[in-house]
Amino acid sequence: MSPAEVVSAAAAAGVELFALSDHDTTAGVPEAQDRASELGIDLVSAVEITSTFEERHDLHVLGYLIDPANRAWKRCWRIRGQIANDARIGWPTRCANWALSSTRLR
Repeated sequence: MSPAEVVSAAAAAGVELFALSDHDTTAGVPEAQDRASELGIDLVSAVEITSTFEERHDLHVLGYLIDPANRAWKRCWRIRGQIANDARIGWPTRCANWALSSTRLR
C-alpha cells in the first residue's frame, strides 16, 4: 500500500491519530501528511531505522516527529545510501547526533 492508501484505510477504520513509519526512509511522509490533512486525521511522522548491535543483533529504532525536510536527516539518508546498509560503522548513531545537534527542541 502507498502511504496515502494507508492513511485512507486508517480513516475508514475510524482512526483519528496515528504514526506512520517505514524502514529506513521518510520518503512517504509528505504523501501521508497530505492525505491525512485531506481526511482530517492527525498524523505523527516517523521512521524505523535499521541497525545492528554487537554486529549480530538486528535493532529497529523508531523515531517520531521526524521532519523529512530537515537538512540533517537528508544528509543522514544520503550518507546511509553511500555506505550501503553497513550498520557496523555506526550510521544510525551519527544520524541521530546530527539531527539532534541541528534541531532545537521546543
